[in-house]
Amino acid sequence: MIRRWMAALSTGYILMFFSEYLFVNVEQVTPALLLNAIPMLIAYTLAAYVFLGLLYHNRVRNIWALFLAGAAFGWLLEGVIVQTMYEAFPFFVPFTGLSWHALIDVLVGFWLVRKVLADGRRRSIVHTAILLGLFWSTWAIWTHWETGEFMPPGEFVPFAFVASLPLLPAYWLLRRTEPFQPQRYEWRVLLGLAVLMFVVVVVMIPYAVLVLPPLMWLILRALRRHRDSSAPATILITFDAPVHPLHYALLLLMPLVASVTYVVYWTLEVKVATNVLLYLTTVPLSVGMFVRAIRKLHREPIPVTPAENPDTVAPVPTG
Repeated sequence: MIRRWMAALSTGYILMFFSEYLFVNVEQVTPALLLNAIPMLIAYTLAAYVFLGLLYHNRVRNIWALFLAGAAFGWLLEGVIVQTMYEAFPFFVPFTGLSWHALIDVLVGFWLVRKVLADGRRRSIVHTAILLGLFWSTWAIWTHWETGEFMPPGEFVPFAFVASLPLLPAYWLLRRTEPFQPQRYEWRVLLGLAVLMFVVVVVMIPYAVLVLPPLMWLILRALRRHRDSSAPATILITFDAPVHPLHYALLLLMPLVASVTYVVYWTLEVKVATNVLLYLTTVPLSVGMFVRAIRKLHREPIPVTPAENPDTVAPVPTG
């Protein structure tokens, strides 16, 4: 049990970092921020357990199935734990459940970074950390456009490093606790809790019952088809290759690059609607990926047993 929940905890922090700290960028490093992170981490750990359970139960082994599991995670957050996907309907259905959680949290934070670390190529790790740092700082200036406020570098820099430091032990711990194998009773309790919370959501927002259940049905149906198919594995979900400690430390280039470029943006008072640009870019991309993933998984071949194959059935004697 401890091993499973350590995997969920480490995955929870990774997803929380890319979902909250990389996304918001308006918080100061204060004792209140650190205290508020505890209940948030608990919520993300529970959601991460469900996410990891989906990966294990459905034998996820290609990028399309991983994206759909990420979509389920994103909509679990945005449609049950919080209710942002029902705001400005239907524009917030894909944003941020698909366009940030599935695309960035899961494909980049959970999978790509771990893949690069497991590959062990130092140059790739450096390039990945630098690109993430540039993305972080460029995205972070959205507040200057929307509210006219620019978080001072004296607040952004410590925020970036304090939020990034736990990523190192989180990635290390997740590698040490794989593979994840959920227990049926834990799985049922968490799913029951999610259903109960959604009932409360429906009481507050009745039309939510017409939004989230059909989307989850599409995802779970496609993932079940993927589980039963004979499609070969094209990606790894579990990375057990040893990672040099220095390679984890190289991830700190991300907050370093983000801090340096953020200072440049702040000095030049750059004012760009990066939130609008991101929406116009990632929403069509993620919606297209969602539709393609559903179609891809439903086209995966299902093995036919000899008894089901008419060509292999023995002829019936005629007399």
